[in-house]
Amino acid sequence: MILYLDSSAIVKQYVTEAGSVETHKAVAESEMNGTAVVSRAEVTAALRKAVRVGAIAERDGKAAVGSFHRSWPALVRTRITEKLIRHASDLAWPTTSADMILFILHQQQHGSKRSDTVSRSPHLTNHYGVRPNRLG
Repeated sequence: MILYLDSSAIVKQYVTEAGSVETHKAVAESEMNGTAVVSRAEVTAALRKAVRVGAIAERDGKAAVGSFHRSWPALVRTRITEKLIRHASDLAWPTTSADMILFILHQQQHGSKRSDTVSRSPHLTNHYGVRPNRLG
Protein backbone atom coordinates (compact mmCIF):
# COMPACT_ATOMS: atom_id res chain seq x y z
CA MET A 1 0.00 0.00 0.00
CA ILE A 2 1.11 3.54 -0.73
CA LEU A 3 0.15 5.81 2.15
CA TYR A 4 -0.33 9.56 1.91
CA LEU A 5 0.35 11.35 5.20
CA ASP A 6 -0.99 14.82 5.77
CA SER A 7 0.81 16.95 8.34
CA SER A 8 -1.49 15.90 11.20
CA ALA A 9 -0.71 12.23 10.51
CA ILE A 10 3.01 12.96 10.52
CA VAL A 11 2.71 14.81 13.84
CA LYS A 12 1.01 11.73 15.33
CA GLN A 13 4.29 9.89 14.83
CA TYR A 14 6.05 12.33 17.19
CA VAL A 15 3.33 13.42 19.65
CA THR A 16 1.13 10.87 21.38
CA GLU A 17 -2.47 11.82 20.70
CA ALA A 18 -5.68 10.25 19.44
CA GLY A 19 -4.86 8.20 16.34
CA SER A 20 -1.12 7.87 17.02
CA VAL A 21 -1.22 4.08 17.42
CA GLU A 22 -3.20 3.62 14.20
CA THR A 23 -0.91 5.99 12.33
CA HIS A 24 2.22 4.16 13.48
CA LYS A 25 0.67 0.87 12.38
CA ALA A 26 -0.36 2.19 8.95
CA VAL A 27 3.10 3.69 8.34
CA ALA A 28 4.80 0.44 9.37
CA GLU A 29 2.58 -1.61 7.06
CA SER A 30 2.85 0.64 4.01
CA GLU A 31 5.27 0.03 1.18
CA MET A 32 5.82 3.73 0.59
CA ASN A 33 4.90 6.91 2.47
CA GLY A 34 4.27 10.24 0.83
CA THR A 35 3.28 13.75 1.74
CA ALA A 36 2.97 17.21 0.23
CA VAL A 37 6.06 19.43 0.32
CA VAL A 38 4.19 21.96 2.46
CA SER A 39 4.06 19.35 5.24
CA ARG A 40 7.65 20.15 6.23
CA ALA A 41 6.65 23.63 7.41
CA GLU A 42 3.28 22.50 8.80
CA VAL A 43 4.77 19.67 10.89
CA THR A 44 7.58 21.84 12.24
CA ALA A 45 5.04 24.53 13.20
CA ALA A 46 2.71 21.96 14.80
CA LEU A 47 5.55 20.53 16.89
CA ARG A 48 6.47 24.06 18.01
CA LYS A 49 2.84 24.63 18.98
CA ALA A 50 2.80 21.37 20.95
CA VAL A 51 5.71 22.74 22.99
CA ARG A 52 4.07 26.15 23.37
CA VAL A 53 0.79 24.69 24.73
CA GLY A 54 2.60 22.26 27.01
CA ALA A 55 1.65 19.04 25.20
CA ILE A 56 5.34 18.09 25.05
CA ALA A 57 8.50 19.40 26.73
CA GLU A 58 10.77 21.70 24.73
CA ARG A 59 13.56 19.11 24.76
CA ASP A 60 11.17 16.51 23.35
CA GLY A 61 9.94 18.99 20.74
CA LYS A 62 13.46 19.74 19.56
CA ALA A 63 14.19 16.01 19.38
CA ALA A 64 10.96 15.42 17.42
CA VAL A 65 11.78 18.18 14.91
CA GLY A 66 15.28 16.78 14.45
CA SER A 67 13.93 13.27 13.93
CA PHE A 68 11.30 14.53 11.49
CA HIS A 69 13.87 16.48 9.46
CA ARG A 70 16.12 13.41 9.31
CA SER A 71 13.20 11.26 8.10
CA TRP A 72 12.11 13.82 5.48
CA PRO A 73 14.26 12.39 2.63
CA ALA A 74 12.54 9.00 3.01
CA LEU A 75 9.12 10.49 2.22
CA VAL A 76 7.96 10.77 -1.36
CA ARG A 77 7.02 14.42 -1.64
CA THR A 78 4.40 15.75 -4.01
CA ARG A 79 3.92 19.23 -5.36
CA ILE A 80 0.28 20.12 -5.12
CA THR A 81 -1.17 21.86 -8.16
CA GLU A 82 -4.46 23.64 -8.73
CA LYS A 83 -5.42 20.90 -11.18
CA LEU A 84 -4.86 18.22 -8.53
CA ILE A 85 -6.87 20.12 -5.92
CA ARG A 86 -9.74 20.54 -8.37
CA HIS A 87 -9.63 16.81 -9.18
CA ALA A 88 -9.51 15.83 -5.49
CA SER A 89 -12.50 18.07 -4.86
CA ASP A 90 -14.39 16.43 -7.72
CA LEU A 91 -13.62 12.97 -6.36
CA ALA A 92 -14.82 14.00 -2.92
CA TRP A 93 -18.08 15.38 -4.34
CA PRO A 94 -18.53 14.53 -8.02
CA THR A 95 -20.17 17.39 -9.88
CA THR A 96 -20.34 15.91 -13.37
CA SER A 97 -21.20 12.53 -14.84
CA ALA A 98 -17.60 12.17 -16.03
CA ASP A 99 -16.30 12.72 -12.48
CA MET A 100 -18.70 10.10 -11.12
CA ILE A 101 -17.74 7.58 -13.82
CA LEU A 102 -14.05 8.15 -13.07
CA PHE A 103 -14.71 7.64 -9.37
CA ILE A 104 -16.74 4.44 -9.91
CA LEU A 105 -14.12 2.98 -12.26
CA HIS A 106 -11.35 3.79 -9.81
CA GLN A 107 -13.32 2.30 -6.92
CA GLN A 108 -13.92 -0.92 -8.88
CA GLN A 109 -10.26 -1.22 -9.83
CA HIS A 110 -8.82 -0.47 -6.42
CA GLY A 111 -11.63 -1.18 -3.96
CA SER A 112 -11.18 2.15 -2.22
CA LYS A 113 -13.77 4.34 -0.58
CA ARG A 114 -14.24 7.91 -1.74
CA SER A 115 -12.36 9.26 1.29
CA ASP A 116 -9.38 7.01 0.48
CA THR A 117 -9.27 7.69 -3.24
CA VAL A 118 -6.85 10.60 -3.31
CA SER A 119 -4.72 9.59 -0.34
CA ARG A 120 -4.15 6.04 -1.54
CA SER A 121 -3.99 6.59 -5.27
CA PRO A 122 -0.95 8.49 -6.45
CA HIS A 123 -1.04 6.58 -9.75
CA LEU A 124 -4.40 8.28 -10.39
CA THR A 125 -3.47 11.67 -9.04
CA ASN A 126 -0.15 11.79 -10.90
CA HIS A 127 -2.20 12.20 -14.05
CA TYR A 128 -3.63 15.31 -12.45
CA GLY A 129 -0.44 17.18 -11.72
CA VAL A 130 1.31 15.57 -8.76
CA ARG A 131 5.01 15.28 -9.38
CA PRO A 132 6.49 12.96 -6.77
CA ASN A 133 10.13 13.49 -6.00
CA ARG A 134 12.77 12.79 -3.41
CA LEU A 135 14.38 16.18 -3.00
CA GLY A 136 16.90 16.50 -0.18
